[in-house]
Amino acid sequence: MSLIKEKILAFMREEAYKPMTAEELALIFDIDKSEWQRFYKILDDMEQDGQIIKTKKKDMVFQRE
Repeated sequence: MSLIKEKILAFMREEAYKPMTAEELALIFDIDKSEWQRFYKILDDMEQDGQIIKTKKKDMVFQRE
């Protein structure tokens, strides 16, 4: 698993984490706007792999087992 995916999952596992949009996550992780498409692709891949869930409001949440 890539380092950024590990960081995203660790962040989402924190007790204080509140669901947020992909854009909000990009800002939290200080992703340069030129890299947002790549970051969104990583989030999409994580959703496809069942690691995270995108809610109806487009918020990203950690997939609990």
